Amino acid sequence: MDYQHIKFFINLIENYYPELLGQVIILNAPWIFYGCWTIISKWLNPTLRDEIRFVKNEVELAQHIDPSALPRRLNGTQPDFEYIGPTANDDAMIATIRVDAQGKAKAQEAHQEAVRHYLNITLQWTRGDNNPNLLAERAMATKQLRNAFEKLVPYISTRTHYHRIGAIKEQIFQGTYNQIRASMANQV
Repeated sequence: MDYQHIKFFINLIENYYPELLGQVIILNAPWIFYGCWTIISKWLNPTLRDEIRFVKNEVELAQHIDPSALPRRLNGTQPDFEYIGPTANDDAMIATIRVDAQGKAKAQEAHQEAVRHYLNITLQWTRGDNNPNLLAERAMATKQLRNAFEKLVPYISTRTHYHRIGAIKEQIFQGTYNQIRASMANQV
C-alpha cells in the first residue's frame, strides 16, 4: 500500500479542509483493510478519526443513515442508480457537432462578446452611473450572456446521464445538431 499518498491526503483534509468531512461510513470493508486502518488511524487527529465509522451490514448502516435515503440494494427505499450510457444517436450527434469548427468559433465569439458587454454594463452599474435604463440593460445583457452560453455548450460539453433520463429537458444539443444537419443538407 502506498502510504505516502495517504499521508498527503490526510494532511490536506486535516489542514485545508477540516470542515469538509462530516462523517465517513465504510460498509463491508475487506479484512485486509483493517490492518491498514490500524496504521492509518494513528496518523489522524482524534476528531477526524471519530468521524470514520465501519459497518458490517445494512442493519448497522441503517443506524447511521435513514433507510429512506438509501438505495434498494442497501435495504433502502430509493431506486438503485443505473447509469444509462450514450447511445449511437448521441455519439453521432456529438461527432457532428465536434466537426463544426466554424459553428464553434462563431459561438465562442458571440459568447466572448456577450461577456464583454455584460461586464461593461455591470462596471457602469457598480460605479453608480445615473443612467435610469442601466438595470434594464443589465437584465438584457444577462439574458444575452445566458443565450450565448447555451449556444456554446454543445461545442464544449456533451449530453449527460441526466439528459438521457429526462431530468434535464433542454434541447440545446438536439437544436444545434438539427441546425448543423440542415446547413449540411443545404450545401449538398
